[in-house]
Amino acid sequence: MAKQMPTDIKTEPLDKLYFNAPFKEKKNYKIAIINTGAKPLAWCVKSTNVSRISFDPSAGVLDANETFMFSAITEVFEPTPENLKQDQITIEWILAPDGEGRKFNREWMQRDVIVRRKHITVFYNP
Repeated sequence: MAKQMPTDIKTEPLDKLYFNAPFKEKKNYKIAIINTGAKPLAWCVKSTNVSRISFDPSAGVLDANETFMFSAITEVFEPTPENLKQDQITIEWILAPDGEGRKFNREWMQRDVIVRRKHITVFYNP
């Protein structure tokens, strides 16, 4: 049987996220992930700068046509020209496996499935 392509997702923000100074306290930004299809999707999110950006939650299962909000959280840091470079958030998603419940399992992403990706560029405004 051929692998099925997961439907597209939408995000808000679309492809850019701005964190504004000061960076002396944690910043929390809500990101919406929207399943535009008719089948459940399993998703996870990661960052190119894991010491600065974390997520709550970092993975889940979206029902058909469901919208879910997760948080992107930046840690406190001292801004310098070197560390104000862009970072990237990557959302990966697959079709949620049938008959395996609604609790996300990272092993699903390692199976022989089509994994789709969406990138959101993170900018830091000093």
